[in-house]
Amino acid sequence: MASGIKRENPWPEKLEDGGANECHCGYRRLQHVIVAPSFVREVRDPILLEIWRNALEVLREADRWIVVGYSLPLEDLAIRSMLLRAYHERDNGRPEVVVIQKAKTEPEVSR
Repeated sequence: MASGIKRENPWPEKLEDGGANECHCGYRRLQHVIVAPSFVREVRDPILLEIWRNALEVLREADRWIVVGYSLPLEDLAIRSMLLRAYHERDNGRPEVVVIQKAKTEPEVSR
């Protein structure tokens, strides 16, 4: 940091010390994966596919959806379609949707 002041943030170390960055089988440490918004996406990673399947199911069953700092860009078809599928496949009515977004400008608000 330019000011020379280092911020203390202990939670990442606590997660790693608690084994949050390891496979449940103990085989090896997990790696970060960034999934950038895209019009075309072919995902073959079985772990990522399983995460998305689980996310869809949790969204289908949740009474409240909280979206924090994500503007649903038009090119992120995978996430938008997952949200729409979860919304339309629900058995228990509409979820309460809470959006926490710093920018209160168009086009983010309309999305």
